[in-house]
Amino acid sequence: SLFGEQLVTTDHEDEVPSRDERDVPHVVITNGKNPRKRKIARCCPYRIGLVPISLLIVTGVILILIVLPKEREPMRAYGFVPYTHVDRMDYGDAVEDIISMDLFHPTLISETKPRAFKFPFPTGAFWTNLIMPTEDDGLSLPIVVYPYAYKWADYGLQLSYPAAHRTVNSTGIHDAFKPDITIAMKEESRNRYVTKFDPLSVTLRFVSTTESKWETSLVQGTPYSTIKVLSSTPVFTSLTTFKSIQCPGPDKEMFNDFTDSDADDEGSRRRRLFGVCSIDESDEKKTTIRGVQFIFKSAEGLSWIMFSSEPMILEIDPEERTTIKASSKFTGVIRLAHIPTNSPDEKATDSDASTGLRRLIYHAGVYPTGCHVSWDFHSQSSSNSGSSSSSQTTANKGRQATVSFTFTTQTMLDTTHLPSEAAKQLLMLALPHHVEKLPSTDLLKPKKFDLTFRCIKGKMTPVVGSTWTYTEPLLDIGLDSGFKEVDDNVHEILLEQIDDDMGQLLPTTAENIYGFGKQIARLAQLTHIAKRIHKEGEHGNGFLTGVPEKGTALLANYLEMFLSSQVTDKLLFDSNLGGLVSSNGLQDTEEDFGNGRYNDHHFHYGYILYACAIMGKLDPSFLDRFGPNVDAIFYDVAHPLNGDASEVQPISLFFPLARHKSWFDGHSYATGLFPFATGKLQESSSEAINCYFGAYAWSLVRHSNVHIDSDMTDFARLLLSMEIRSAKTYWQMVPPTALGVPGSAGVYDPEFEEQYMAGNVGMLDVTAKTWLGDDPLHVHMNNLLPLTAVTAATFDPDYVRYQYPYLMKYCDDIEMTYKGYLVALHAIINATEAWKEAQDLSSWELETSLSKSEVLYWITQRPSFSNASLDLDDFDDSDDDESAYCESHPKCTEVTGT
Repeated sequence: SLFGEQLVTTDHEDEVPSRDERDVPHVVITNGKNPRKRKIARCCPYRIGLVPISLLIVTGVILILIVLPKEREPMRAYGFVPYTHVDRMDYGDAVEDIISMDLFHPTLISETKPRAFKFPFPTGAFWTNLIMPTEDDGLSLPIVVYPYAYKWADYGLQLSYPAAHRTVNSTGIHDAFKPDITIAMKEESRNRYVTKFDPLSVTLRFVSTTESKWETSLVQGTPYSTIKVLSSTPVFTSLTTFKSIQCPGPDKEMFNDFTDSDADDEGSRRRRLFGVCSIDESDEKKTTIRGVQFIFKSAEGLSWIMFSSEPMILEIDPEERTTIKASSKFTGVIRLAHIPTNSPDEKATDSDASTGLRRLIYHAGVYPTGCHVSWDFHSQSSSNSGSSSSSQTTANKGRQATVSFTFTTQTMLDTTHLPSEAAKQLLMLALPHHVEKLPSTDLLKPKKFDLTFRCIKGKMTPVVGSTWTYTEPLLDIGLDSGFKEVDDNVHEILLEQIDDDMGQLLPTTAENIYGFGKQIARLAQLTHIAKRIHKEGEHGNGFLTGVPEKGTALLANYLEMFLSSQVTDKLLFDSNLGGLVSSNGLQDTEEDFGNGRYNDHHFHYGYILYACAIMGKLDPSFLDRFGPNVDAIFYDVAHPLNGDASEVQPISLFFPLARHKSWFDGHSYATGLFPFATGKLQESSSEAINCYFGAYAWSLVRHSNVHIDSDMTDFARLLLSMEIRSAKTYWQMVPPTALGVPGSAGVYDPEFEEQYMAGNVGMLDVTAKTWLGDDPLHVHMNNLLPLTAVTAATFDPDYVRYQYPYLMKYCDDIEMTYKGYLVALHAIINATEAWKEAQDLSSWELETSLSKSEVLYWITQRPSFSNASLDLDDFDDSDDDESAYCESHPKCTEVTGT
């Protein structure tokens, strides 16, 4: 029988479970034991009257309330979605036009319309390329499951190790998908399905008949590709040809370096299982390979090691050498792992003596089938909580999160040993930002694992164990990063500039949702700054009066129009998939940067959340009137529930878990339900950060007096802290030439690091480009905007000291659009000089989310800013265009009465 989790047959060829099978819960024993289905009684087997039953129920409830300790209420999403609920079909963009519904197991499809699935659809999941229609004979575009990439079609699964097909130049790194090995069965598949998913995995099943099928769980970070086969005949096809087939010898000393003395029996079982292989070349028409462990080498120079839970007989045509196939039907588990070759700058390894290869063999018996991601919030302790990094930042002073990845596991071996012991042998691979935080005791050093797996994010580090746990310090920040006193004259200059800026480029209700978001966030920040400095300086002389009040009135008016759907590009609730989409984006998939198909929601909604947070702080009645409206926007991008294929929880709203966040990558991806040849990708790291800053700020204001929702606020802060740390790891770069050290100090190739900033980070490529082009200023400023308090936490002075001089080489003729951001960047390392440069700014020419007032205020709050060094007589605020003033804007004159 099949080792590990069985592929249980049903009485239906299409695998639709019976009613009884659906209704009865199952308890599945994992981590090494074959699953046992245990029926839970749905009713009492005895006939009992209704009154005694009621008494029993009431008594039981009372006893439970008395005996059980009171636990903290679980995190939940309160409220409802106060936007018009729509069916996508009515707008000409039905779910079936976006998603191939027949690629989901019938048990995942909702029986309650208009919902398409039993769960809110995870539009940002790494695997969405698999289920979107394709014109390539049913072959999907690739998904990336580090360190591998996959495509699938009716005929099978294509497996690629993209790092082996890498090209590098000064503007990008590209890992190409090539079908290094295609896995299929001789029996033709009648159906294929997604059967389950979670934040780190997706499980695919191919069905020939009820008695013949196979499936694979694609789990992020596994160095193996694993398939579970039921009565089918495996066929493996090379990209071109198989150059050679080898049988590794049973080295009885192979595992002595990393097994305990009391694990000898376990080691001997592994040797018996994996140390058997023989090759028979006596037949001229075919070469026969018998055993449970095999090594294949392709003509492209790639080596693969394959393991099977049961002995197999494989055959290959010695002349053609393109396909290896089983001689008969097989039932069991098969695992494939690439054996990477080291780069020229690394020490070459002897494959026979390689500790990495020996580890791949030793740990092959335990495989992951999924992962549960969890988090817990607590106050900062005095210890570093097991972190491999001892560096401390401002984030370490308050709350912190413990993030855990708990992998569910099965074993290829017989299950006489304890499941917990098997789980401890799980071998996985971590990304650089994981390694920074994981306990060093969980990591295998190069001496113990001398092979280097790579992905687009650099070298991956082997980790042993089925649970990863690390501490993520939560950024300690509010709507401001603290207020720094400045000269009264500076206050007056700021208020005068704010008053001018409030009359320029006010929000436009006919603007698309992205443009409106930028405009309303800018107005919100102008009002916030005015309120802040006016309050601090109210006893001085010469201060303008009424500026904060004017800003508050304007902000309230525009937000109320937007949240009440009195704008052109209004929000609608997608009842089919679960999410807020813009009306323009739903009517035309090309509008609003693809918002209607869930592109860029975090970019768009972060600005609105930020503006609403400020409005709620200025006027608490706003929370009562529009709280549920803003909550729905929050849940669209920062919902803390619904992370897997389970039916939506009763306490949850119909939104997926943190829509854009990739829990394995640590950062977000902007792409939604549009197919991309490089998998998921994201351009602006800073706008993603802005989203979670806006979500955190809203939650902070919204729940300031509600203790039970502190976890909701901390969850938003966790998303924010993860995004910032990932931006510093995967977007910001300093080349070794600047550091004066040999080799690469970062995750990327030194040639690419000369760009100092990634423009687009995908799962198969990273480039120094944006959708607007490859101008370095565009690339860098696109990863700086917008300018808020959180910018200081994202851009460390130590990084900017390298970044700013690099940018100045390309700034002979700086367009005003980005000049404000460049001045703001300069202020991080030299605020006094930046103040002088800011005098040339013209608000109406700056990028939409920015104003001259914001730049000036930002400069005054930098540590290096000094009042004494300023020549205030040189300040000139006469550069603004009269046509853009409040008097020319109907809504401004309506609100202010001027």
